[in-house]
Amino acid sequence: MIRKLEKADHLHLVQLYEIIANQIENPAYFNWSHEKVRSELLAAQTLIYDWQEQVISFITYRELPDFIEITAVGTAPLMRRKGFSQAILHELAGYAARQNKPLGLEVHQDNVPALSLYQKWGFILARTRANYYPDGRDAAVLTYKKSGPAQ
Repeated sequence: MIRKLEKADHLHLVQLYEIIANQIENPAYFNWSHEKVRSELLAAQTLIYDWQEQVISFITYRELPDFIEITAVGTAPLMRRKGFSQAILHELAGYAARQNKPLGLEVHQDNVPALSLYQKWGFILARTRANYYPDGRDAAVLTYKKSGPAQ
């Protein structure tokens, strides 16, 4: 079931976030400190996929006056490739469309698996942010462009 994060879910989400962050091969792809993660999870809005009373997937986002920015996407390692994050994106894309707001995100230019996944989901390259990451590499700024919610 997809739903908004509740206070009772917060600890489980932080734990899942840290598991995912610790598995990232290139630290430049995810360079947030544990404090930044906790701060973002408190400040951002989050949709979760709750399966058997466990948070197994999430998308955090910030809703700005004219834009919705996805700040993080993650799924428990054993639950990947089953469509949970894509289902959450479907919900968020529908919400963005109803609010008449573009939906976007940024990703490290060398994070080919993430770029491929986002393109499969319907995101296109809008622009780059030069020298955005600590390793001096650019960020690819992507915008969701499917004609309807993610399939």
